[in-house]
Amino acid sequence: MQQIFFIISRSNDFKWYASIIDFFIKKGLNVKLLYHKENLNNEKFYLKPENANINFLSKIEKIFFNNQKELKEFIIKNYEIFDYIFSIRFISGQQMFFDNFNEKISKKWCVINRGLDSFSQFDDKDIYFGETIFFSVSDYINSLGRDYIKKYHNTCLKDFDRMKKFNVGHGIFNDQLTKKVGNNKIRNLIYIPFSYSRLRFGKNSNFAFQAAYSGLNINFFWFYKSFLKKSLIKSILYFLKEKLLCLFEIIKRYPEIKKNIFSENEKEVINSIKEFCKNNDLKFITKPRLKFPFNHNLKLKCDEIIFDSEEKYLPTLFQQQLKNSCLVVGSMSHASIEAIICNIPYINIKLPDQIYMTNFSRYFHIPKENSWYNYDGVIYEKSIKEMIDSFSRKKINDFKLNKIKQKNFLSSICGIEHIDNHSIPKKIFDILNAK
Repeated sequence: MQQIFFIISRSNDFKWYASIIDFFIKKGLNVKLLYHKENLNNEKFYLKPENANINFLSKIEKIFFNNQKELKEFIIKNYEIFDYIFSIRFISGQQMFFDNFNEKISKKWCVINRGLDSFSQFDDKDIYFGETIFFSVSDYINSLGRDYIKKYHNTCLKDFDRMKKFNVGHGIFNDQLTKKVGNNKIRNLIYIPFSYSRLRFGKNSNFAFQAAYSGLNINFFWFYKSFLKKSLIKSILYFLKEKLLCLFEIIKRYPEIKKNIFSENEKEVINSIKEFCKNNDLKFITKPRLKFPFNHNLKLKCDEIIFDSEEKYLPTLFQQQLKNSCLVVGSMSHASIEAIICNIPYINIKLPDQIYMTNFSRYFHIPKENSWYNYDGVIYEKSIKEMIDSFSRKKINDFKLNKIKQKNFLSSICGIEHIDNHSIPKKIFDILNAK
């Protein structure tokens, strides 16, 4: 094993690749990055792969492609040269087919499991498995994914079962997460804001809850002008469009979301978190994702807002902040995994079931007991009402991390057996090197 390619479509692909690439370089492998310029919409403009900022990037060759056709031709032409090629996606017509070379290339095609998100690609319905190598997270994730495929995409089931799977652990894990370098005198609470998006839970879906829960209190003008760098006129037009859509959806479904307009909304959740931080002498930090407009109340209540452009890895900006934190609050976020690895309990705010409008979101994101988003003694599930009515009066010691259950969570769900010496890159290297 000498030459390895990695397909990079967005800067945040490095969330899954960075530790593997770093390890491969140190092992003396010839690593090349194939920068594929994906068509990023307005909200994702900042995720251009060339924006990534990691120490090892200066040491390796980067090849740029203007479109999928150029990338496909390059891979076919260089098939005999590289030993393996890494992707976060399966070969498919929706992503990339290699025509008569599908079978040959699949023998070298390695897919890194992105947790639950990897199974969303099965909605493409034209995946070519061949002899793809799937570096999966755990038996739990594989079983959950298999049940989803069986229920909604049964024609793929036999191919999925035949595919080579190797459990290596959750790709978000790296040794930087376990380093003790924080200032213990500083205690932070990190809040991951509600990810407002009209398309997030399914196209043409009912987004009345999103509109009432957060949309009414979002400064869309500021978001489009400051973040997306739109002109003054366009920012005003986008602002009017978003507000009118919010109001239209709220009027249309007013009886369903009346309580979210007047009481059970994100503005009040933020107020409650602020009071909790004040009562427990915590610094209130929030980390919105730049692609999602966020609640204006955060600007008024938070001690610090971290605008993460998702350029930095090993560690990420969020992982750096975890070193000085004692509690993380959010909903349906991979941040829960990073928090638990760092010995920090996580509070998952349960969202109403009716917002999940796709098979994928309904199957994977509605929290179940002892699952990804709700695990006794590790991830505390709270309703919106609970967060508003009683959270502010809680003590930080009410949210302790049960060490035995933390170990079980990391082992059974995240595939991480020993947090202090688990190396995903070494597992992958050894598997490929043994072939």
